[in-house]
Amino acid sequence: MTLLRFTSLFTLLGFVIPLMFQLIWWLFDYFKISNLGIHGIVEKLMLILWPTSLMMLPTSDVPGFEAKLLLISLVANMVVYLILGGIIWLGLRKHIGFLVLAGLMISIIWWRLWTL
Repeated sequence: MTLLRFTSLFTLLGFVIPLMFQLIWWLFDYFKISNLGIHGIVEKLMLILWPTSLMMLPTSDVPGFEAKLLLISLVANMVVYLILGGIIWLGLRKHIGFLVLAGLMISIIWWRLWTL
């Protein structure tokens, strides 16, 4: 698999995962699911798979502000997944050290998010 194809798949994941979480939260709201245990699990999973979701925290009364934040967060997440996909591809094709770098990068991001 070429670098372009591999990173394109990762970038697509970086786009689809946030949309899935938006759908999940919409379904929670629509069906009035208020189980805090489930909410906690989904929030932690969201922080792991969509680290740029923290950009969605600011609120405003300006119309369309939430949509703009979602778009910015989506693009940022796609860039994170693109970089991660490139590093993983380099690790699989060129040198195992790049896989170590990718693992370190993921570990640092997760550690930082889990200690907020």
